[in-house]
Amino acid sequence: MIGFFGKAMAALAVASTLSVPAMAAADLVSSTPEADAEISERPLQIDLQFSEAVVLGRSTFAVSGPRGRVRTTVGLDINDKTHVFVSFWEPLAPGHYTVTWHVTSAGTDRADGSYGFSVKAS
Repeated sequence: MIGFFGKAMAALAVASTLSVPAMAAADLVSSTPEADAEISERPLQIDLQFSEAVVLGRSTFAVSGPRGRVRTTVGLDINDKTHVFVSFWEPLAPGHYTVTWHVTSAGTDRADGSYGFSVKAS
C-alpha cells in the first residue's frame, strides 16, 4: 500500500511531466530547390522551411558544390522565423550541391541535417 507521501510524490511527478512543454528539434519541412532535385535554372537563393522558429545567431548554414564552398548570405523571414533564406553571391554553376545546417530552435534544441540538389548545364 502506498502511503500519503508516496501518492503525493507520484502526483507531483505526473504534474511536472504534464507542465513541461515537449521540446522537439527544428526539422526541415521543405526546401526550394527540393532534395535530390535536378534544376536547369541557376538559382540565386534557396529557401528552407523548418518546423520551429530558428535562432539565426546560433545556427549555421553552408552550401558546397563542384568548386568548393559557395559564398552565401543567410537571412530569416521577419514575419515567419521558421523560414530561412540562403542567398548566393553569384549564380550557381552546373554541378551537384550539398546544403548543410546546424540549427538551434527558439526552444534551444539543436538539429543537424543536409540534402543535395543538382544544377544542369544549359
